[in-house]
Amino acid sequence: MKASAGTPSPAPSPWRLLAPLAGAAIVLAVGATISFSASSILSHHLKEEAQARFEARSGYMLASLEHRLNDFSNLILGMQGLFIASAHVSREEFRRYSETLNLQQRLPGLQALSFQRRVARQDKAAFVARVRNDRSLDPQGYPEFAVRPEGERAEYIVIDFIEPMQANIAAFGYDAGTQPGNADAIRLARDTGRVQISEPFGITQNPEGRPRIVLRAPVYRRGQPLTNVEQRRAALDGFVVLTVETHASFVEYFKELLMEGERLVIEDAGPAPGSSVARRTPIADTGSDAGRSLLNKRFDLEFGGRLWELRYSADAAWIGSLPGRRHPDTALAGGLVISLLLAALTLAMATARSRALRLAEERTRVLRATQDNMAQGISVIDGQLRLIGHNRRFLELLGFPESLAGENATFVDFVRFNAERGEYGPGNIEDLVRARIDLARRFEPHRLKRTRPDGTVLEIVGKPLPGGGMVTTYSDITAQERAQEALRQSERRHRTLVEMSPDAVFAHRDGIVQLANPAAARLFGADSPEQLAGYDVRKLVAPEDLPRVQSRIASLASGQAAFVPPNEVRYLTLDGRRVEVESMGALIDLDGRPAVLTVARDIAERKRSETALRDSEARFRHIVEQSPISMAIVAMDGTIEFINRKAIETFGYLPSDIPDMARWWALAYPDAAYRDEVVAQWMGLVEKAIAENREIESRKYRVTCKDGSVKTAEIFGVPLTDKVFVMFDDISERERAAEQVLKERDFRQHLIESIPGIFYLFDMEGHYLLWNRNFEILTGYSAGEMKSLHPLDLFDGTDRNLIEERIGAVFSGNSATAEATLIAKDGGRHPFHFTGERIVLEDGRPGLVGVGIDMTERQRIEEALARQTAVLQATLEAMDQGISVVDADLRMNALNRKFCELLDFPEDMARRGADFADFVRFNALRGEYGPGDIEEKVREMVERAKLFQPHRFKRTRPNGCIIDIQGKPMPGGGFVTTYTDITEQEHAQEAVRRERDFRQHLIDSIPGIFFLFDPSGRFLLWNRNLESVLGMSAEEIAGSHTLALYDEADRDKIREVTKQVFATGASTTEATLLTRRGERIPYFISGLRIEVDGKQTVIGLGLDITERKLAEMVIHDLNDTLDQRVRERTAALEASNRELESFSYSVSHDLRAPLRALHGFSHLLEEEYAHRLDDNGLDYLRRIRSASQRMGDLIDDLINLARVSRQELKRGAIDLSQLAGEIAAVLAEQAPERAVVWNIAPGIQASADPLLMRVALENLLGNAWKFTAKCENAEIAFMAARQGDETVFSVRDNGAGFEMAYVDKLFKPFQRLHRPDEFAGTGIGLATVHRIVQRHGGRIWTESAPGRGAAFFFTLP
Repeated sequence: MKASAGTPSPAPSPWRLLAPLAGAAIVLAVGATISFSASSILSHHLKEEAQARFEARSGYMLASLEHRLNDFSNLILGMQGLFIASAHVSREEFRRYSETLNLQQRLPGLQALSFQRRVARQDKAAFVARVRNDRSLDPQGYPEFAVRPEGERAEYIVIDFIEPMQANIAAFGYDAGTQPGNADAIRLARDTGRVQISEPFGITQNPEGRPRIVLRAPVYRRGQPLTNVEQRRAALDGFVVLTVETHASFVEYFKELLMEGERLVIEDAGPAPGSSVARRTPIADTGSDAGRSLLNKRFDLEFGGRLWELRYSADAAWIGSLPGRRHPDTALAGGLVISLLLAALTLAMATARSRALRLAEERTRVLRATQDNMAQGISVIDGQLRLIGHNRRFLELLGFPESLAGENATFVDFVRFNAERGEYGPGNIEDLVRARIDLARRFEPHRLKRTRPDGTVLEIVGKPLPGGGMVTTYSDITAQERAQEALRQSERRHRTLVEMSPDAVFAHRDGIVQLANPAAARLFGADSPEQLAGYDVRKLVAPEDLPRVQSRIASLASGQAAFVPPNEVRYLTLDGRRVEVESMGALIDLDGRPAVLTVARDIAERKRSETALRDSEARFRHIVEQSPISMAIVAMDGTIEFINRKAIETFGYLPSDIPDMARWWALAYPDAAYRDEVVAQWMGLVEKAIAENREIESRKYRVTCKDGSVKTAEIFGVPLTDKVFVMFDDISERERAAEQVLKERDFRQHLIESIPGIFYLFDMEGHYLLWNRNFEILTGYSAGEMKSLHPLDLFDGTDRNLIEERIGAVFSGNSATAEATLIAKDGGRHPFHFTGERIVLEDGRPGLVGVGIDMTERQRIEEALARQTAVLQATLEAMDQGISVVDADLRMNALNRKFCELLDFPEDMARRGADFADFVRFNALRGEYGPGDIEEKVREMVERAKLFQPHRFKRTRPNGCIIDIQGKPMPGGGFVTTYTDITEQEHAQEAVRRERDFRQHLIDSIPGIFFLFDPSGRFLLWNRNLESVLGMSAEEIAGSHTLALYDEADRDKIREVTKQVFATGASTTEATLLTRRGERIPYFISGLRIEVDGKQTVIGLGLDITERKLAEMVIHDLNDTLDQRVRERTAALEASNRELESFSYSVSHDLRAPLRALHGFSHLLEEEYAHRLDDNGLDYLRRIRSASQRMGDLIDDLINLARVSRQELKRGAIDLSQLAGEIAAVLAEQAPERAVVWNIAPGIQASADPLLMRVALENLLGNAWKFTAKCENAEIAFMAARQGDETVFSVRDNGAGFEMAYVDKLFKPFQRLHRPDEFAGTGIGLATVHRIVQRHGGRIWTESAPGRGAAFFFTLP
C-alpha cells in the first residue's frame, strides 16, 4: 500500500502539553463566529449537495442506458454464435431458438429477430426457388416469395428468416441493402466484423410513427480466413439482425427509473467519430419541459458505430424533493450550542489524537505488508479521486506500470492509461475518461466482472469509504470461470448419457432390476425398459457365470469396492438366447438407498465391425497405393486430404508441401498467367461434371515438379459427394517418343492418317510398328504405350481367342477378317470389323497390316455410360462410409457394400432401381422402428423422404452399432446419404468418463483435507474437500503454492515444518488456512514424506479443530469538525484497518494427530494381512496399486506441464535434427525388438529454448513411437518445410491415427482419444507440447484419420 513510513516521535514539550487547552479555547471562539455565518454557508452547502446528487443521478442514467444496450448486444452476439456453431441453421431451428428466449418479457420493444442472407446476382433465382420450396414450417412452402424491391443489383441482403413471422410478414424477402439508413451499417459490419447500429428510421409495421433502430452483426462462412477486409468481404454469408422500437425499449424503461422533475432525452448524432456528422434524429424523450430546467448534463455515448447524445435535466420540483434540507435560522441557534460542546470534545480528543495516529501508522505498516502478499489486487482512492493506497497485485492484474502509481497518482491517470491502450474500445479519449470519472464520483458500491484483452477475467468489488472515496479489490477468476463453463457442459452431456448410451445400463438392488435404459431392453429382448423392472438379475446371467457375477455384486454391496472393472460375461435374454457382453459395475445412490449400476456392451458385433473395418481400410490403401496412376482426394473447400505414393514419386511434393489446392496451384504452376488459365479451366470442368453428374473431362497440363522439372500430365477425375477424386497420368515420356516418331515417319504417317477407321501394322511378336491417330483416340493409348501393347491386349474372352486365330491364319499366308469388340485403355468397348494381310517388313520379317471400321456409334455411347457408372461404383466401394443415392422417384440409383454391411441389408436388395420403400419395409418388419402398423410406418417415412430436406442424426442399431446418418438433397430431387460407423468413438468417450470418475472417487474418499506436493511446494494431488474448504477450483489450486493455503503469520512456521518432514520423514503442526472467501480456519496438519517413482514428496492431511471466531476491533469515531485532511486520512485508515481485521483469527485447542494411523495401517494391510486376503482381495489390491501407478504418471506429467509453464524461456540456436535423432536412439534402445523406419531430415535448425524443445520433441516422437506399436512396418518422420514466410515443422507416423472430429480435445489436459488398454497414457503430453509452442509464440495443429497415422505440425517464430 502507498503510505508514509513512521518516524520516531520527539520528547513532549511544555507547549505541547498546553496545546489541548489552547485548542479548546480557539474552538470556542471560532465556533461562535462560524455560527453567525451558518445560514449563508448552509444555503451554499445545499446548492452543492443538489449538484452532487444531480451528478450521481446523471451517471446512473448513463450506466442504465449502457446496461440496456448491452442486453441487446449480448442477444445479437448469441444469435451470431448460433450460426457460427452450426454448419447449417434451418428455418425451423431459427424459430425454436427465438421462442426459447422469451423476449417479450425480457426486452419489451424488440420487434423482430431476423437473418438477412447475402445473395449474389447469379444465385438469386436458385435462392428464390429454394425458399419457395422450404416446407419445414409451412406445408405449402412460400409460393409467393420474391425479393423486393424488384430490379437487378450486384448483390442482395435479403430477409430470409424473421421471427415472429406473422407480425413481420411484410418484411419477408425485403432487400435491406436498398434502405439508405442501412447502407453504412451493413458496410461497416461486413468490413469490421463488429456489431453495428443503424440511424433511427420508420417502417411500415409502425403505425404510430415511432422510430426504430436496427442492430446487426455479420455471419461469415465457417473455415474462411478473416484477417483483413478483403477476406471478410469474400467470406460474408449474411447478418443476424435485431429490430428495436425505441419508445418501449427506452422511454418506458427510463420512466420507471426517473424521479419527479427529471427528464432524459436521447438523440442520434450521426456516425461515430471519424465519419461526417449527419442530422440529429430523436430516439427517446421521457417528458416535456413542464418546469424550467435548473440543472443540465450532456453525455456522448458511442455504440455500434453511431454517436448518441444524452441530455439529462432536473427542475425546481426535483430539488425541492431532496432529503436533509435545513433552515438557516436553525443552524444559527444550534451552532452556538454546538460550539460549546466542540470545545469540550476538542480538549478530550486532542490528547487521544497522538495515540490514534501512532496506532494508525503501526497498523498501516502491517496492512501494507499483508496486502503486498495478497492474491487480490487492492486500490484505495479518496474523495478527490487521489490514489492513497494500492498493492503490487493491483498493478500486475491490470497491467499498469509501477511508474504510474507515483506519490501524486490519481484515479484519472489510470483511466486515461486504459483508454489510450484501447481497453474501453474506440472513441475520443477524453470523452471515455470523462464518462468513467463521472461514474466514479458517485462512490456507489459495485461488483462486476471484466474480461481484459488478454483473456483474463477479473472480479472487481468496490466499497465506498465514509466521507467519500472507494476501496476496490480485483480478483483473477479466469480459471474459475473456465471451470464453471466446463462443468456446465459436462452436466449437459451426462444428463443424456444413460438414455443415449449404446450400452445396456441397468440398476438393481437386492437382485431385482429397478430401472434400465432402452439399450438394456434391446440387449435382453424386452419390449421396453419398463418390462425389465422387477426382473430377477440372476435369471439374466448364464449359470456358469452366475457365481462370478454374484461375487462382484457382493464386493460392491459390502463396500469392499466402489467399482468393478470390465469383465466378459454371458447374459441370457428373456427368450433364453446367450449374449456375450463386456460388463462393469459401480455402487450408486438410487432414491436414497445403495444400488448396483451395471453397464454391459455387446462385444460380438464390435469385433465383427472392427474386422470388417480393418479389411476395408487395407483393401482401399492397397488399391490406391499400388495404383500406377497418381491419385489425390480433394475436399470441396480445397483441402488435399490424400495423395498416393505414385503422385509423390511423379511430382516430388509431399503432403506437407501441398496441404490445399491454393498451395498446389502456386507450386505446380509458378507462371501467374498460365496458373490463372489452368485454374479457370479446371474449376469449370469440375463444375460441369458436378452439374451433369459425370466424370471430369481429361485435360493436359504442364506441371512444375518439386525439383524444377516440368512434366506433362493428363488430369481427370470423378466428383464425389463432398470431395473430388483426381487422377494424374504422366505422359511426358510418351509425348516425347511420339514426337520423335512423327519426325521420322511424317510422310508415311500422313498417308496412314488418310485411311478411314483405324490402321495398324505389327510383327509376329505382336509389337505395333505403325498405326494412325484414330487408333490412339479410340483406344486411349498414347504413342509410348502402343510400343509395349500386344494386339491381344485389346480383347478378352471369346473375342481374344478369335483374334488370336485370325492373326495365326494371316501369318500362315492367308488374309483374314474378324468382328470383335476392341477394349480401350479406359475400359470402353467398341465393336469393330477388322481386316488383316500378311506383308514382308523392311528387315525381311513377316508383318500384319490391316484396318478396323467402327460398327456402331450407339454401342460406343452405351459403353461410355457403362464406364462412367463403373468408375463411380468403384469409387463408392473404396469408401469407408456407407453410401446410398436415391433419385426423385425414390429409386435406388447407387449404393455400396458398406451401406448394406452397416445396415445389415441382404445382398439381393442391393441393386440399382430398388425401391426406397422396400428398404424401409425391411427395417420395419424386423422391428427397427418399434411396434406399430408396418404399412403405416412405411407410408410415414416415404412421405417424409419425399420432402427432400437435409438431415443428420445418429441411430443405434439393435446390435449396438451406432451410425451417423447424413442426408443431402440433390438438384432436381433425390438424396445422397452417408452412413458412418461411430461406435468406437462413442465407446471411447464412455471409457474416458469411467476412468475419470473412478480416479476422482478414490481421491475424494479420503476424510478431511488431503494433498500431495513436491519439494518446490507445487500441488500434485488433492481431494475435493480441499477445494470446498478453500473455495477454490481445481485449476486455481494447481497453479498455487502450498504456502498460499495458510495465513501470512503461519507461513514461516509451515516452511520450517516442511523442511523437517523432508529431513526426518514426518511432522505435525497447527496452522490457520486462508480461504478464497477471506475466512481463516484453524487446522491440525500432519505431514508424511513418501517416495513416488524415486522422487521425494509429502502427503498432507488436515482436520478442522475449532469453530471460526471473528475478532472485531473497535475504531474510535473522530469528531466531524476535524479539518478535512485529518477526516480523509482517518477514514482511509479505518477502511484499511477493517480490511486487515478480516484476516485475524485465533487457533484453538489440540487434537491428536492421525499421522500414525495413516502410516501404520497402510503398512499393516500389506505386511500382516496379505495372506488372509482371497483372490478377489488380492486382485483389488493389485488394481489399487495399478491405479496408484497411473496417479504417479499423472502427477509427473502435471509437474512437467507446470514446469514448462513457469520455466524461464531462453532462446538459442538448436539443431532439431540432431535432437530428434538422439530421442529416436533412446526410444529404439527401450524396445530393441521393434523395427521402425525413421526419416529425420538433416539440418533442421530453429531458434528456441533447448530444454523446452527437447520436452516437446520427446512427447511428439514418443507419441508416434507409441501409436505405431501395432504396425508391422512402422514409419516415423521428422521434417521441415517453408510455407510462405514461416517454417513448418512436422512429425508424422503411420500408426493408429484418430478421428479429426475430436481434434479440438487433443491439446487439452486429460483428453484421450484411445482407451487405456489400447495405448497407455495420461492425456497430458500433447497439452505440454501445446503450451511449449504457445510460449514460443508459435502454433500447433494436426491431421489424421483412423488407421492412417497422424501428422503434427508446429511453427516457432
